[in-house]
Amino acid sequence: MDSIIEVYIKDLIGGQADGFGLFIVNGKTLKCFIPEWLHDGWYDREKGEKNLSLIGSKIEASISLLNLREIEKNENNEKGIEYAPSIGVNYHIVKGKVLKKMGEVKYLIDCGVPIGFGPTRRKLENGDYIIATGRLDIKLIK
Repeated sequence: MDSIIEVYIKDLIGGQADGFGLFIVNGKTLKCFIPEWLHDGWYDREKGEKNLSLIGSKIEASISLLNLREIEKNENNEKGIEYAPSIGVNYHIVKGKVLKKMGEVKYLIDCGVPIGFGPTRRKLENGDYIIATGRLDIKLIK
């Protein structure tokens, strides 16, 4: 569903159950949850620690906005992304333009970084500007 982008891994944080990381994309630092923490090589089970060899490297990944809290129209046609820890861990407020509608309830938004999101009950069209709040998830593209 998402756009494949190049991501620089600044840091990884996590343990035996789950993890998240700090990633730099288009000059922006994003804190993303890693749903495949234990399965895609982010965590070294033999050593019992994060995979240190990934830190400082570039990977291809996709980023999605999940666990959506709110979506509303953005009348100011703004683009941007900001970390919102007061809402939840790894939560961000995303302001951007709907680039692509994929099915009835899934979308790709440009907020300076291409981010997939959905499903949502709100009807949106290509070119709509929105403000959405949710958790950023990152997926390694192999």
